[in-house]
Amino acid sequence: MRLEAKGISRRYFRNKGSANTFFAVKETDFVLEPGRITALHGRSGGGKSTLLQMLSGLLTPTTGEVLLDGQSLYTLQDRELSRLRNAHLGVIPQGKAAVGSLSVLENVLLPAQLYGQADEQTRKEAAQLLERLGMAELAGVRPRELSGGELRRMSIARALAAKPGVLLADEPTGDLDDLNTKTVLDLFAEAADRGCAVLLVTHDRDSLSVAQDVWRMDAGVLTHET
Repeated sequence: MRLEAKGISRRYFRNKGSANTFFAVKETDFVLEPGRITALHGRSGGGKSTLLQMLSGLLTPTTGEVLLDGQSLYTLQDRELSRLRNAHLGVIPQGKAAVGSLSVLENVLLPAQLYGQADEQTRKEAAQLLERLGMAELAGVRPRELSGGELRRMSIARALAAKPGVLLADEPTGDLDDLNTKTVLDLFAEAADRGCAVLLVTHDRDSLSVAQDVWRMDAGVLTHET
């Protein structure tokens, strides 16, 4: 699937300082093409996570629009947007998002469970993802028993399990060792080979090396590097 941002920006208001507004993301165009990995890097606080949230349908832009295969996300009602996001967008947040009352496998299957799509094949593929990520023996435990890196790998498995058309990953390898980083990047490359449009927001040089397109964001300004 193709994800396109046209003229999007995000402005915030503040009560202190010489200016009462600032732009976390200044007006920009941005495209994620199917079958390609795009990497976005830059200093912390530069607007990368804000851009990702707008692209994922989680944060309404101040200006512009975001289109998924031509469908404008922010013209949809909340329920329609939630369904579209669940069906087509895989999001790996920077934080450790998990439902504490569910097991690791149940967390991975949660997006499919929400709309009654967790059939036997889906369960099998989710278990295979956990095995690839070295998490098979942890499938039945609760998130509180996991380390930070294990929680990260669980989030990655959850995002990939639904075979999304677009994958948006915010620092997906930030707390992983070299071996797990390689496994995760291999999985992202396989997703791109299936036609997924992949965005990696990252500080990791290894992640930059697998991307066909590299962008940098500083102070809300997006620049295409390669």
